[in-house]
Amino acid sequence: MRDVAYYRTTMPFVSESFILEQAHSLHNYNALFVCRDLKAPIEADVVTIDELHKYERMKFTLLRQSAVIKQGLIQHKPAIIHAHFLPDAVMIAPIAKKLNIPLIATSHGFDTQMSRWSLFKTRKPTNWQYLLNERSLYKNADAFIAVSQYMRQRMIERGIADSKIFTHYIGVDTEKFQPLMHQGKFILNVSRHVKVKGIDVLLRAFAKVAANFDWQLVQVGAGTETLQLMALAKELGIEQRVTWLGAQPHTEVKRLMQECACYVQASMPDKNGQTEAFGIVLLEAAASGVPVIASRSGGMPEALLDQETGFLFEPGNVDDLAEKLDCVLGQTSEWRNRMGRAGRDFALSLDIRKQAMLLENIYDQIIDRHANC
Repeated sequence: MRDVAYYRTTMPFVSESFILEQAHSLHNYNALFVCRDLKAPIEADVVTIDELHKYERMKFTLLRQSAVIKQGLIQHKPAIIHAHFLPDAVMIAPIAKKLNIPLIATSHGFDTQMSRWSLFKTRKPTNWQYLLNERSLYKNADAFIAVSQYMRQRMIERGIADSKIFTHYIGVDTEKFQPLMHQGKFILNVSRHVKVKGIDVLLRAFAKVAANFDWQLVQVGAGTETLQLMALAKELGIEQRVTWLGAQPHTEVKRLMQECACYVQASMPDKNGQTEAFGIVLLEAAASGVPVIASRSGGMPEALLDQETGFLFEPGNVDDLAEKLDCVLGQTSEWRNRMGRAGRDFALSLDIRKQAMLLENIYDQIIDRHANC
């Protein structure tokens, strides 16, 4: 059994559990995790730069060279390196080239949607390295993965050759996310409190239909616009109908998703055109047997079947969202369960274990291609 090295400059992040879930779903490869900064323990083999080696970290950040990471890769001998996010791929690329290990990189959104000026203004050294070495990465990396057809097009527009891109959905763990018999009388939204998540649009749409139904809106998340959003709910007269739970652990989000009657995601493009690359949360809701309402933005339309597993609405259109909410909430629980079952079937077609087997086929192709170059 061969090893695949999953590279992320800093990991793991709670919001990026999909990386660990993808790695742990592999069948024919063992996952090795490689990073500069390890934020929390990972139950697997890990190559990282110890916190005591500040010079080594600085050297890697500035020069993209690290004897520690290089030696760790030599010791484990991975057959391929899979970097998540393109700035991270840039960071590991020189070592991968020196050791002649094929490199594949997944773009999850910001790295091929944000303008180069916006990336520069983040002041993050890894983003600056990306800007300096972006063209070299596109030329020299063995392959790239787009998490949706939408992202594939954005990557092509960015300058990545179409022939180098594989479109691959990460998938959802349908064993973890399963339907429950109980259906609560609440709508669920899980989003950071930032403009692009469209929570204000959801609040305004909910206010239009709230008087017709005895329903609650439960919102999970936190961010820079929390106070403004709470003030908006009060202004709309729905403050008693909205429950703000703040950030919650993944286990609690799973429970809420199983118990809600409808999941809504109202994301929309920001001023730079950046939006949702796909929307795994929509698949998690579908796997939980819940109807989904989502904006027709970015890759989200690929995460549901319009009018079969849920409904799409135009981004930022309050009336359109209110109409879809009115339709779903006005139906019987059996009607919502039927739509939820269709969503469950759709999610099963993208089960993470099936998707992991497809990913391994991509690895096999790239390793063979690299060996014959």
